[in-house]
Amino acid sequence: MFLAGQIITLGMLAWLSQARGYSLLSRLTTWDAQHFLSIAIDGYTWSTHAGTATSPAFLPGYPSLIAGLHAVTGLWPPAAAILVSVTCGVIFACAIPHIVRAIPGTDGRAELVTVALVAVSPMSVVLTMAYSEALFCALASWALVFALRHRWWTAGTIGFFAGTVRISGLAIAFAFAVVAITTLIRERRQLRSTAVCAAIPQMVAATVAASGTIGWVLYSGLRMGSLTGWFAAQNKGWGSHFDFGVTTTKFVYRIATTRPNVLEVTTAVILIAACVLVIGTIRQGQPILLLAYGAAAVAEVVGSAGIMNSKIRLLIPAFTILMPTAAWLSRRQQVTQIFTLATFTFASTWLGGYALTIWKYAI
Repeated sequence: MFLAGQIITLGMLAWLSQARGYSLLSRLTTWDAQHFLSIAIDGYTWSTHAGTATSPAFLPGYPSLIAGLHAVTGLWPPAAAILVSVTCGVIFACAIPHIVRAIPGTDGRAELVTVALVAVSPMSVVLTMAYSEALFCALASWALVFALRHRWWTAGTIGFFAGTVRISGLAIAFAFAVVAITTLIRERRQLRSTAVCAAIPQMVAATVAASGTIGWVLYSGLRMGSLTGWFAAQNKGWGSHFDFGVTTTKFVYRIATTRPNVLEVTTAVILIAACVLVIGTIRQGQPILLLAYGAAAVAEVVGSAGIMNSKIRLLIPAFTILMPTAAWLSRRQQVTQIFTLATFTFASTWLGGYALTIWKYAI
C-alpha cells in the first residue's frame, strides 16, 4: 500500500518534471538535498554564516548514513541518499499498523487506510527524496512502537538516533517524559517508591532520546565557538527560531487578507488543519504517548519561524494526527473510501509536484 502510494506520487512528479523541462533525479535531489549530499561528501563547515552549503544546522544522522553507504558500496551519493529514503519509508510504513492497533476502536481497515494516507499525504514525495524525513519517521515510528510495548530501553535508544536526524526527536523525548509524569500521577496513591520505580525506565528513555539532539546542538555550538552556535546557524541561514507561533499567525493572516498563490494558501490551510487534527487525536482516545508526540510535533512546526512553505513537509513527522481521519474513513462505505482516497491522492501528489517543479522557492 505504501509503495503504491509513493509510486503514484513519483509518477505525478515525473509528469510535471517532464512538462517543466526537469529531470526526475534533479527534483529528487533539490534544495535541502544538496546540503545533505554536500555534508555526506565533504563534511561540515563549522560556520554560522548564511549560505554555508555544509552548515551544522543540518543534523548528522542522515548524511552520515549516506556517507557510510557510499563508503561501503561505492554507490553514487545521490543514489545512496534515495536508497536510504526509500528503504526507511518502507520501514516507517511497517510500523504504522502496530501504532494504529494501540488506539481503541480501530481495526485492520483503519491500519491500511492510515498507511495509504501517509503514503500520499501532502509533500509525502520527500519520503523518496534525498531528504531526512523518511529516516526520521522510520526511527520515530518504531520508537513509539517499542514504547507502546513498554520496552523503554529500546525505545529510548531508537529515540536517541532519531534525535540525530531532526530536532523533531525532541517530540519523542517529550512524549516519553509525559508518559513518565502520567505514571507518577497515576501511581501516587501507592507507595512513593513504587511510583518512582515504575517511571524510572520512562524517564531514562526520555533523557536518552533528548540527548541525541541536545548533544549535537552543544557539540556543533562548541565547534563554532559558542554554545548558541547551532541556533545562530539556523536563524542566519533560514530565519528559523521558535517564536511561539507569532510568525505563523502573521503568515496565515497575510494569506487571508491578500492575493497569495496556491502553495501559500494550501500551507495556511494545512497548518490550521493540523491544529484541528491534534484535537481529533484527543477525541479519538489515543494513548497519552501518541497524543503527546503528535501535539509536540505540530507545536514545533506551528510555533517556529522560518520558511513558511516548508511547513507542509515539516509536518510529515506528525503522522499520528492522520489517524483519526483514517479511522473515520475506514468506517465508511467502500465507494466513499475509494472516492475520498482517489481525490486526496490526486490533490496531494499534484501539490508535491507543483512545489518541486513550478514553485520557485525552497520547500
